[in-house]
Amino acid sequence: MWIKHNLDSVLSAFWNLVEKSTSLAERIIREAAGRAEEFIRERAPRRTGRLIRSISSTIEGNRALVGVKVDYARFLEWGTRPHEIRPRHAGALRFVIRGRVIFAKRVWHPGVRPRLFVLSAAEALRAELDDLTSGVVEDVLG
Repeated sequence: MWIKHNLDSVLSAFWNLVEKSTSLAERIIREAAGRAEEFIRERAPRRTGRLIRSISSTIEGNRALVGVKVDYARFLEWGTRPHEIRPRHAGALRFVIRGRVIFAKRVWHPGVRPRLFVLSAAEALRAELDDLTSGVVEDVLG
């Protein structure tokens, strides 16, 4: 005895599921990257706004790279020890304190405390990732 089945509808449903799962993964990655940028911006130190404007993300395949592009971000994130500063290309350092211009051959910098704004953003994203994923799955798959 032979039973004939039309598998076109099964194959169609399978390929539809494959397309949706690929779309789902891309969307989760994009949403997570955007949320990570928001968390970093919320926690980042503000002075001139340059650091916050440098926060961005890039999606490469199945991963997102989120970060801060200014060269001094690592010193704000991890802090620095107290250290001496000397001029590199001039005879003296020049800076302004309370409206007065000061020149010095060297100064002692007290260091910078660690801010850990990127690390705390990563921890906040980790805590929110399940809800973010569930929301995207519900939105894409219905």
